[in-house]
Amino acid sequence: MSTRSATHRSMDLVEGTGAALVGGGVITMALFPLALPMIALLAALLAIAAIPLLLLAIAAGILAAAVAAPVMLLRALWRGSVRALSRMRHDRHPSRATGWLTDG
Repeated sequence: MSTRSATHRSMDLVEGTGAALVGGGVITMALFPLALPMIALLAALLAIAAIPLLLLAIAAGILAAAVAAPVMLLRALWRGSVRALSRMRHDRHPSRATGWLTDG
């Protein structure tokens, strides 16, 4: 008698699982025509939700550019002045610039 009740329990489990899978398949097939519109709606909602994040990223980029631009400008001016001073020194002392000693 114990084997018979265990068999009924396992068969009930198989039947219940099969019924749930069939029901899931029926619902999936019924909702399938709505899949593409739902995907499009989800994509539109995600795009709209991403706008504040994009604005935040753009604002951070503008702020970083506003800080970096003067620093880069000062570095460029400093390098230019160092090069100009270096050229002036070499122009005053041609022997140093070329590495040859000249008669004075």
